[in-house]
Amino acid sequence: MNFELTTEQQRTQTEARRFAQEEVAPLAREADERGEFPSHFIGRMAELGFLGATVEKQYGGSDLGYMGYALICEELGRADSSVRGFLTVHAGLVAGCIQEWGTEEQKQDYLRKLASGEWVGCYALTEPNAGSDVAGMEATARQEGDEYVLNGEKIWITNALSAHVAIVFARLDPPAGEDTRPHKQICAFIVETDTPGFDREPMPGEELGHRASEHAHIILDDCRIPASAMLGSPGEGFKVAMSALDRGRIGVAAGAVGVGQACLDACVEYARHRKQFGKRLGDFE
Repeated sequence: MNFELTTEQQRTQTEARRFAQEEVAPLAREADERGEFPSHFIGRMAELGFLGATVEKQYGGSDLGYMGYALICEELGRADSSVRGFLTVHAGLVAGCIQEWGTEEQKQDYLRKLASGEWVGCYALTEPNAGSDVAGMEATARQEGDEYVLNGEKIWITNALSAHVAIVFARLDPPAGEDTRPHKQICAFIVETDTPGFDREPMPGEELGHRASEHAHIILDDCRIPASAMLGSPGEGFKVAMSALDRGRIGVAAGAVGVGQACLDACVEYARHRKQFGKRLGDFE
């Protein structure tokens, strides 16, 4: 098996490393201390093709594949997990989900905006009483004519304060006689965040390693959306969520490799320059 990177992947890695080390790293500590995400990074990542890494070129993406996407996440994680977290949600969870599950109309409506950075995306799955246990979800959707009405809460939703569009998961009661198992009731919806009944506020406290990230509490209060906003088919929300989490784990894992590399770099640098008993630490056994 050949583990060598292709020429295109090497170029992506080089661009991501340069951006991470020259632009992200110098601002990371200040951004963490302020607890504010540097919004100008969004435009820069769009210019570099990072926001559209998982999007096909016909929809405005750079179509770098998941190896290219992972290389970007690794380099960003090496510099700042908050920036890596933004990309994992925006490109991996939201754009990737619409790319895989969206109708042609949904792809045309949203993917170009996400790939260009014109719009920011968030992924509203976690609830006060349901996280990775998607089947335990309590948010509800009910159908009224050609609309769905959403109610419930979501917490720790990354990018949600700036997001223009959210993928929201909710439980829809199935028609009589159909499968009533909990995971078969979950549906996914594409919700534009200026929709009445979609409210958000910052989560309190600070997050270890993600202090510059946006994390929000979303409240859905009779949030009405058109039936065309459903992502996938009725009852497919569990599959949508699981496929998205698979993509998210790629970004998180690659970012963790970057964090580990940054730790190793820092340790080597320290051992080379810190002196005790007249010698560098690295000169001891």
